Amino acid sequence: MINKNLFKKIEAKSLAGIEIETIYPYYEEENIVFKICSSLKNKMDDEGLFYIKDLLDEFSFLGEPGISDVGYLKSKNTEYTIMLHQYLRSGYSIFNGFGRIVPYLFGYYQEEKLPSLKIALDLDRIMLSKDWSHYCRREYYYGPKFTNDIPANKEGQASYILGVKDHLRTNSFQTDFYWKNKKDNSFQLEIEELQDTRYTYSPEEICCKYIHTQYNKAKSVFDHLDGSIRKYNSDNYLLRINGKLRDGKVAKETKLFRVDGTIPFDVWKSIIASFMEYNSNIEEYFNAE
Repeated sequence: MINKNLFKKIEAKSLAGIEIETIYPYYEEENIVFKICSSLKNKMDDEGLFYIKDLLDEFSFLGEPGISDVGYLKSKNTEYTIMLHQYLRSGYSIFNGFGRIVPYLFGYYQEEKLPSLKIALDLDRIMLSKDWSHYCRREYYYGPKFTNDIPANKEGQASYILGVKDHLRTNSFQTDFYWKNKKDNSFQLEIEELQDTRYTYSPEEICCKYIHTQYNKAKSVFDHLDGSIRKYNSDNYLLRINGKLRDGKVAKETKLFRVDGTIPFDVWKSIIASFMEYNSNIEEYFNAE
């Protein structure tokens, strides 16, 4: 039993000097989730991910995709609630709600549109289930839709520069796309969003969103998709932005979600766009002539 007085809202000052605090009171301790839910240790894979179906044996979703904030899992056996990884929050900050990717993943899973879904947890924070409440967030999205064109014979890298508005909203300046033909009759697509170092919390923690996905040419379907954060220090980031997407292997990668099996094409597009939210390069690239 954890002393309930230890559950507190986290306070900080924004870059503008304004005092802010987290929405919910949290308790922080390294690997506290494993201490209160020891069975989860055996359910984490080598990439640090958990099958949603395994999590739902012990937890239930809080919130409703498209209506209220989601990303929290209430224990069926204890008074605690756990949450998804901090890097799945907008701006990677504990002071923000979860990004657009989370309701998309939860919604598609509930609609049985994802053959399998693994996701990363915040292992160092828990909250009391009684403190959770519906938190609604309404946003407006606009812009062109994707086409269904897959570049069947494409190989190599394309780079797109973000416009001023998206630059400010994403804190990134460029999106790189890299297609590769593989020997097993499949295409591999990698996408990375390069962060503007003027907006980083630390020169040793430059965080870039990264997508890896695979297209099965024989079956004409995407059968794998995962999203990560690539974390660079100042030295290897300089090598990355002066090089190619493949040079990003020097970064420390934190896997956030993974889908395997046949992925409906519209679901595939939505997951990529929602993970790289506010990035119009995604629409621009897939609508290119």
